[in-house]
Amino acid sequence: MNRTHLLQLVTLMLYAGPLIAGLAGFGWGVVPAFAAILIAWQIVMRPAQWPRDPAAWRESTVQVGAALQVLVAVVVVLVCFGARRGLGGVVGYLPTLPLVVPLFLSLAAVPLARMLHDPREMVGMDTFLDSAVHKLKSFDKDVAFPSADAQHIIDGTRLARRLLQPVQDLAPETAPAVIARHLAAIATQVDDARLREALVERAEADAPSRALLTALALHATDGRRMEMLGLETVDPAFAALPDDAEIMALYATRAVASVAEDDDVRLALPRAALVEAALSRMTGTAAEAPLMALLEQSRLRVEPML
Repeated sequence: MNRTHLLQLVTLMLYAGPLIAGLAGFGWGVVPAFAAILIAWQIVMRPAQWPRDPAAWRESTVQVGAALQVLVAVVVVLVCFGARRGLGGVVGYLPTLPLVVPLFLSLAAVPLARMLHDPREMVGMDTFLDSAVHKLKSFDKDVAFPSADAQHIIDGTRLARRLLQPVQDLAPETAPAVIARHLAAIATQVDDARLREALVERAEADAPSRALLTALALHATDGRRMEMLGLETVDPAFAALPDDAEIMALYATRAVASVAEDDDVRLALPRAALVEAALSRMTGTAAEAPLMALLEQSRLRVEPML
């Protein structure tokens, strides 16, 4: 279960609290308690809508927005409570629980959701995306290209290069999960083919950062992208990876896992000769075993008939 699924489960806990309280027969007097928990969740998970600067609360838009959030929280709790009759009639059973159980269920969802998702990261990603797009639009476009399609490809590749700069600048110890979220944000602005092209180009350039090389390994081993981008991008991406045990192990482990999830992905593995060469260089390192598993899968790959 990935982080997104866990966050969905935790969000379900948030709303399950008032629903269970309604089923258990608690009166309308507990509605304010659950509404307060929902509002706390809004404050924690959507801090931009609840500014900490007292001066910001003088603006009518902020006041109206907060009032609407409170109203929505109250309505949601009332709907959950109101559903108790229908659900109770269908189930034919009303649970007997102390009030602390549904209250704790909803309240626990607030810190758990914050642990799984940092809203500040998304704000940061939005900032660098907006900045990169703005800079790109300011470039001189008085250049003639042979066709509209060619213009689109060049613009997309150029944009991908700019958007990868924040990844290039990440600290070497940045976790792959954080780098993956940067890639997901960039993918909302450019298509995967242009992003892969830019990743390989940056990896083959002078002094690519460890975070950038990790980003290439992550992008090149995403099962969906492996199938979609085709064979022509596989070998260049693998060849551009450094002789780094950690990055090679990451690539090999994720690629084999993608094949386990979808056997068709095997067609998008690097050629066995390339994997063998990498394995010979990585013998005795932490990447040896993952590369051996990758080599086994690559040898099973059947080249498509032309």
